[in-house]
Amino acid sequence: MDKIEIIQLQHLISSTIREQMEGATEQWVTGRELSKQFQCFTPNWLKHYGETLPRTQAVVKDADGVEHGSMWIYPRNKIGAMVADGRIKSLRMK
Repeated sequence: MDKIEIIQLQHLISSTIREQMEGATEQWVTGRELSKQFQCFTPNWLKHYGETLPRTQAVVKDADGVEHGSMWIYPRNKIGAMVADGRIKSLRMK
């Protein structure tokens, strides 16, 4: 292995460990709670650009086949890491 391959492997190992640790301690919060903890994400901002953040919702299909989604929830720790390392500066609409 050359130096570049070793550095790439170290980066991969570090990011894998970080992802595993974040997943084990992740806290999922509503948009309202996210706005309280990260005041840059106002309810209006989340309404217009929330899809650029990692988020999920519960979806259930009723007997008629119609899907109903819950409110969105956001991974607080993952978003905090995005703020800390600067990834938050490169969000893009889909």
